[in-house]
Amino acid sequence: MKKIPAPSLEVKEEAASTPPAPSPSEELQELVQLEEEFDPVLPSQSPPEEVINISSLLTHPGDVSN
Repeated sequence: MKKIPAPSLEVKEEAASTPPAPSPSEELQELVQLEEEFDPVLPSQSPPEEVINISSLLTHPGDVSN
């Protein structure tokens, strides 16, 4: 006969905390499209100097911050 508020409150909190479904899916689709467009372009058009700089940045982050 008595209604328990706990389950309903938990469901409301979860629903409020979770973002709507369409927004993350749209963002993922946009990211995938960008990756598909740029992946084939980067290795062919990027000069070797940029590749070396990127690799040095990844291997030596301390030098870059200084």
